[in-house]
Amino acid sequence: MESIINKQLNYIKKELTREREYTQAATIIEFDQMTMCPPMGHEMEGNSAVRVSNHAFRIRKSAKFIDCIKALYGEIDSLEEYDRVLVEDLYRTYIHDKDVSPELFEEFSRIGNNAWVAWSKARETEDVSGYLPELEKVIESKKKFVSIAGKMPDEEKYSDYGFLLNLYENGIDEDVIDELFRVSKDGITDLLQRIGNSNKVIRTDFLKRPVRDSQQEEMAKYLMETLGFDFEKGTMAVSEHPFTSLISENDVRITTHYYSDNFISNIYSVIHECGHALFEQLLPREDHKYFIEDKKSMGMHEAISRYYENILGRSKAFISLIYPKVCEIFP
Repeated sequence: MESIINKQLNYIKKELTREREYTQAATIIEFDQMTMCPPMGHEMEGNSAVRVSNHAFRIRKSAKFIDCIKALYGEIDSLEEYDRVLVEDLYRTYIHDKDVSPELFEEFSRIGNNAWVAWSKARETEDVSGYLPELEKVIESKKKFVSIAGKMPDEEKYSDYGFLLNLYENGIDEDVIDELFRVSKDGITDLLQRIGNSNKVIRTDFLKRPVRDSQQEEMAKYLMETLGFDFEKGTMAVSEHPFTSLISENDVRITTHYYSDNFISNIYSVIHECGHALFEQLLPREDHKYFIEDKKSMGMHEAISRYYENILGRSKAFISLIYPKVCEIFP
């Protein structure tokens, strides 16, 4: 006879499968919005993604779903490791969002979409005047969320800003960030002073030579192949600002941006985003099976992408490897 705990877990996972399908659809719409969608369609397409995301949000708001989460959290010590990780995250999210209605969630999402549309226009026109009012709305929406968000016992110590930092990167607050910036500032200041005092002049004029988008696309695909990107489970597009999007277990997409007078930007944005994509493509199967594929920290994610971009990508050995191809594509 199936235990109550297993029934609850099976119900939760069935509902999370429905949520994943809505979320996947919303993510595809957002990817299209940021890559293929014409500028005049940005707002409407973003609103479609908001509406689909709201359907996903409502799944976790059902009384039965919440009751199961509470009951399973009460039996947390008896759960298997992966189920325990899942239930801990679901319960924490429930506490954070318990006073956030679907209507308010949609309001927050629309504010974010409107801000992105305004940012996209501002980036193209180099005029931020239309973006700043939308940015202010985003800030106010975050303040409103913090004012009503529930907190776990280990989160009571945080300030409002610290609470948001902790949501973004678990265990991080202002004290940690301030120390990181202090150490970084000391090292960067010393480095800049030594560069400024050096008489060595490094030639960089060739980095600004005009290069066609088609050449940069060829280079991007070569780099992705060299780094081990699986094109059976991913693809690349062009967007205003590079990003990586996890659509599903077998669908990870990256974007880049081409500058005709700065081809090196495309090279390193592709290496960086490829690092993110490889992180996703190489996730253990269990992460997807137990709905915890997005529970790795942003710090872990960015550490991998920065490793590929800066430690590997800027090394003499890697430059030596790709240099013949660079000469071939950009003669």
